[in-house]
Parts: sequence; C-alpha cells; structure tokens
Amino acid sequence: MQIFAMVLLLAIERFCSYTSRQASAVLVVAASLQAVGSFLLFSPAYGNEQSALVALILRGVGSSVFLLAFGRLLCSIEPIKSALVIAGGEVLVGVFPVIFSSVPADAVAFVSSALPLAAAFCLLWAIEKTATAESGSSPVTREQLKKIPIHPIILLILCALSTIGIALVGQTPQANVDLLYRLLTIAVNLVVFSAYLIWIYGLKRNDPDTLWPFLMVIIFVGLFVFSSFSSIAPDAASSLLSATRKTLMVFAWVFMASIIYQLKLPAIPFFCLGQLAISQIPHTIAFFIRQYDLQISSNYQETSATILMAIMALAVIAGVLVVVYKSRLAASANQHPASPEAALKAAIDRLSDQYSLSSREAEVALLLAKGYTLGATAENLTVSLDTVRTHAKNLYRKLDIHKRQELLSLVQGELDLTACNAPIGGRR
Repeated sequence: MQIFAMVLLLAIERFCSYTSRQASAVLVVAASLQAVGSFLLFSPAYGNEQSALVALILRGVGSSVFLLAFGRLLCSIEPIKSALVIAGGEVLVGVFPVIFSSVPADAVAFVSSALPLAAAFCLLWAIEKTATAESGSSPVTREQLKKIPIHPIILLILCALSTIGIALVGQTPQANVDLLYRLLTIAVNLVVFSAYLIWIYGLKRNDPDTLWPFLMVIIFVGLFVFSSFSSIAPDAASSLLSATRKTLMVFAWVFMASIIYQLKLPAIPFFCLGQLAISQIPHTIAFFIRQYDLQISSNYQETSATILMAIMALAVIAGVLVVVYKSRLAASANQHPASPEAALKAAIDRLSDQYSLSSREAEVALLLAKGYTLGATAENLTVSLDTVRTHAKNLYRKLDIHKRQELLSLVQGELDLTACNAPIGGRR
C-alpha cells in the first residue's frame, strides 16, 4: 500500500499543480486515515482479521503522504539541521516502543490514534516556518543530474539488497530477543546521533552527508559480526545485524535531503524515488520471500547465511575503499591547478550552494573572506555601505554566525576539505 500510494502521489505531483493549502489539506486527511487505522489495529474491541486489513491499508496510505511531507521539510532546511533531526528521530523511534511496551492496550490505542494528528499539525507548522513554497514540479537540468554523486548511491543500493539477502536466509529477530533488538537499535542510533553532533559542532563541519564512510563501517560491523558469530550466539548476532542495518535508512535520508537541498532539486519526486529504490521495494520483496516460504532450504541455511553475509560485508568495505580512493584522486587532481584565488572562490561557491546564499551575498562573503572591510566591500561593489551591511547581516544569519572570524573559519574548513591550505587574505 505504501508503494502504491507513493507512486500515485509521484504521478499527481508530476502532472497536477497544487497550492500549499491543498497540500496541507491532503496531509491532514492522511493523518486522519493513520489515526483511524491505528485505532482499529490497536484497540482490543476490533481484534479481527478484517479490521486489521483495513487498518493496515489506512495506515499505509496515510504514512506515505506523511513520509513525503516530512521529506519535503527535510529537503528544505540546511543539511546540518536535517541530519540531526533524522538521527535524533531514529533514536526516538527506538525509545518509544520500549516505553509503551508496559502501557495498557487501551492507552496504546488512544495514543497511537492521537499521535498522527499531532505530528501532522507540528509538521505543517514546521513547513510554514522553514520551507519555501512549492507548487507542482520544477524542471531538472542535465547539469543538476550530473552533479549527483553516483558511488554513494551504489553503496546504498548494495546495502539495501542485504534486506533481500536476510529474507532469503530467514534471519529475523525472534520474539524472545525483541527487547535485545530494540536496545541494540537504540544504542546504534545513539552512536550515529553522537557522531553527527561531534561532526557538526565539535569539528565544525557543515557537510553531514560526507559522514557516510563511518555509517558504512557500522553496517559492515553488523554483517561481519553476524557472519562470524551466528553459530555461537544466533539471537544476538541476528539482532545486531538488524539493528546496524537501521543505519542504512539514517544515511539514505541524510544523503537524499542534503543532495536535494544543495542541488536545488524538486524535493518530493526525488525523495519519493529514493525511498522506493532504497527502502520500500527491497522490503516488499523481502516480505513476499517470507510470505511464500522462498527461503533457502534449512539444510543449507546456516552455511548460506554465513557465506552471504560475509560476501556482503566484504562488498560494503570494498565499496567504501573504492569511493574514498576515487574521492582522494579527484581532490588531488583539483588541488594542483587551482590558485589560492580560485580555491577561495570555489569554497565560497560551495557555501553558497549549501546555505542558499544570493549572488550578492556570495560576493560580499568572498570580499570579506579576502579581508576587505565593509567600506572597501561597498566601494568594490559600487553600492552603499548600508546595502553591504544588510547583505552581511543576511549572510551571517544564513550561515548561523555572528562575526567575521567565524566566516573565515567556515571558509577555511571548505579549503581544508579540498586539501588546499592557502591562507585567507589579510585586512585591507
């Protein structure tokens, strides 16, 4: 139902124009469907197969709309903010089921029915405050598509295929280790969230999508531990494997939101296609494998599972090494011909893309980074000093900084990222 609803929404978004008010109305209706579905599914008074089927259909359709609306918001805010929202949200997704596991069934039914509507209104408020208006689909240029990095996408698809592989060998957490699986999931997501905090606030990096090698290593650890210890402690190994695979969705969301934001791609269609390819379709294939008992024969299941997970682990780590090697080759090739002036301009251009600076704000940032005073900047751009002050104020607000030194630190970070350590110019 999620796949069907997302494909339908993708077609509507592509061929039909809509207003922000209409989009908000659709989100409220979808949240209402989720609320009704949750009540039918969790209320003891409606415990039969027919009501459960209707409930799952309503929840599937409603959650698809909500998922795309949430993706729309994530793709409209700065990547460092969206990364923390995604990673922190995954922690909460793991914590809340543990908290509600001891709550009476009637209370669970009430809460699960109220939460979709509350979440929808919070999402509408957040979109109104942070996201720009979007109506219909925007044209995508070939230059934009060429800028999308292909190697991380290949790694994402490779990791998504592990969902199908796990289904084939019949490895899923059993009910008796469900709590262990949830606790491991919370622990893994806490590690990821902490890594983003350190990356963004400790190391002052504004490119959370480049943290993917660390996340791929976490996935590798899950695959490696399973292939090595499944025969010794199968429940713990299977739980850790499933918990670490949750990292895939964190990386997928962060990567998609960051790329869409930086390249100014249409948020809903690209986020929808990414979700279908990396999450929905592999999980649906895995569902049908389990539903129709298409797993590998039990006589060879343990051996096949160990071999398959080992191959996947090696493929993931090999892919990471290849991407890192190619990235370093590209950085090395770009380092030599670039002059300090060109490198500084390139750093400002990257900041402009990441923070949606206007062309004039980017010009002011470049001159300030070179060491120009506000007066010298106004003279160079042939505008008034008040105009430059206004541009500088807007520039600092978008970059979330308060003084020139912080701007210089941001620019130097971009220069360090491309291995070009030319000093920023002195005051003029």
